Amino acid sequence: MNNYLRDYRVKKLMTQKALAKASGVSQVTISFIENNLSEPMELTKQKLARALKVDPEKLFPTKIQKRSGKLHAAAGINPKGGDD
Repeated sequence: MNNYLRDYRVKKLMTQKALAKASGVSQVTISFIENNLSEPMELTKQKLARALKVDPEKLFPTKIQKRSGKLHAAAGINPKGGDD
């Protein structure tokens, strides 16, 4: 999952430790999320967004692609069925 957590954190001049304190999310979890090693749960997204004063969708955008006239999540839905 691509996210902009590090970008917004740096823009707000916050360290991971400061964001952890402000959000209640551990510094290790923040590091894992920033390095795409962990996908945050919805509550974690909300806590981080609240601490950074930004909409959660800006930190963790939902990717949507248009295929064959239908919308499919970028997570790999094949509109023709079967595996890609």
